[in-house]
Amino acid sequence: MAKQVRYRAGDVTGERKNSRKVELGLETYEQDYAGFKMLIPAEGAPVSFEGYNYPIGMIGRYDLNSFIARLEILRDLVPLEDPTKCEDALEWDATTLEQFKRSHTWTDGGRQIFDALVVLSLGVTPREISLLFFLYLLNTYGGWNNMCNIGKGSGKELKIKGGAERLCAILADRIGRENIIFSDPVTELHQDDDERCQVRSRGGRVFWARRVVMTVPPKCIDQMDFRPKLPLGKDTIINTHFPENA
Repeated sequence: MAKQVRYRAGDVTGERKNSRKVELGLETYEQDYAGFKMLIPAEGAPVSFEGYNYPIGMIGRYDLNSFIARLEILRDLVPLEDPTKCEDALEWDATTLEQFKRSHTWTDGGRQIFDALVVLSLGVTPREISLLFFLYLLNTYGGWNNMCNIGKGSGKELKIKGGAERLCAILADRIGRENIIFSDPVTELHQDDDERCQVRSRGGRVFWARRVVMTVPPKCIDQMDFRPKLPLGKDTIINTHFPENA
């Protein structure tokens, strides 16, 4: 069978990133993350602050930082290759991030800032994901700073001139827009030998390929028929660890 290859953001060096930018003709610029930020609470007037000195008082910041430090320790216990092999996988998978947060924080300010940063980074609230899933994601990012901050080394310090859609447009031109098919989702992937894979679409199209690269939301995989079936562990992770909007 074809080999599975996984990459983390940190696995691609700056030199390789730059070579890809040059190859694709992309220009980038640094995000403006310095200066003052604005916190708009649910009640009360907006408050400005600088850096990561969130205006929640010294006790609130201590509460938040202590909780983040605890998460940093726990994330190292979750294997990147298979999070289910973590010693506490069953317990952490049955615990939401919200429940864990409530058990290990005590200030409203610390909890509110944590919630806001999780939503901004992942697009979900702590009550929508398990503790195990969050720790696994945190580990793939390489830690809290890389996931939630924008500074140098986070992987988010640069933006593409003209917007990220520039990358899609360049790739579409290189592939050939006539070779890109819309509104005909893949429904079956069959791999009977090491040499080729058959791909079928809802509209009845059939393609043969030596390699298939899939970039679909995890929840969409449920709508596809794989032969041979996906490994049980991977199927379980897709169906239990990812939020509905992933």
